[in-house]
Amino acid sequence: MGWYTAEPEALSREIAGLFQRAQVEPIENVIALILPHAGYRYSGLVAASGLKTADKKYKRIIVIGPSHRVPMEEMLSLPRATHYETSLGEVPLDVELIDKLLKYPVFRNVPQAHEYGPSGQEHSVQIELPLLQHSRENFKF
Repeated sequence: MGWYTAEPEALSREIAGLFQRAQVEPIENVIALILPHAGYRYSGLVAASGLKTADKKYKRIIVIGPSHRVPMEEMLSLPRATHYETSLGEVPLDVELIDKLLKYPVFRNVPQAHEYGPSGQEHSVQIELPLLQHSRENFKF
């Protein structure tokens, strides 16, 4: 996977360690977080700490990430897919919400903005997913 190990057990251990080291108290009614998106060895503890403060169950999680390689101005790109996949499994996308949002001109589908893996390099959203998979249950993305 590039930005994190493809080995599920090793990734689970690494992320569990980050959450164990995150010494923060839960905050009530968190509606938004700003998390870093560098490799886990650089920013994983900060991201885990942020997620650990939001001790609420969420049905839908929205992540907005920058595009490092695809120029995008005055728009947000949404994927045309049913899920994202990480070493820890699939993360379902809220296709119904995506379809509604794509009716507005600020939202577009720019496939290159979502490519991750051998053919693509964008990691800003992908790096957050295993952390969310570890810390949240039954959510749509």
